[in-house]
Amino acid sequence: MNENEKILRSFLMAQIMFYLASFNGMVLLTMSVSIKFWKPTCTNGVCKASSSQTAFFYSALYIIAVGAGGTKPNISTFGADQFDDINPHEKKLKVSFFNWWTFSSFIGGLVATLGLVYIQENLGWGLGYGVPTVGLIVSLFIFYIGVPTYRHKVRKTEPR
Repeated sequence: MNENEKILRSFLMAQIMFYLASFNGMVLLTMSVSIKFWKPTCTNGVCKASSSQTAFFYSALYIIAVGAGGTKPNISTFGADQFDDINPHEKKLKVSFFNWWTFSSFIGGLVATLGLVYIQENLGWGLGYGVPTVGLIVSLFIFYIGVPTYRHKVRKTEPR
């Protein structure tokens, strides 16, 4: 295994680890609103969470933040690396990739704001958090399937 393959493998493993952190956080968050033991008790419309319920909920949020912090900044640069800047056709495809990536990000925000809030309010919080958890599983599966086809740019300088 040469140096570039090692770098690519370590990058992909890091990405998978961050995806798994996001996934685990989403599972914990879904559990915090679905499992009776982790849900706050409500009386007369006032809900009170115990310290363990609060800790569980915030732990899930922090784990999601770690996962998102590792994937969000790298997705666009990793996508850009899949295109060859020397080839004029691929240079146009790279611009198209960024247009579609930005468009998809904003559509995802719109769907989350409208669709998931509707699901949470009318069908339940567990389902509202379960839907994006399943989406995360699907995206991790697609990412993993595509690993053999990803490009990795060769380093122009020697490592120190």
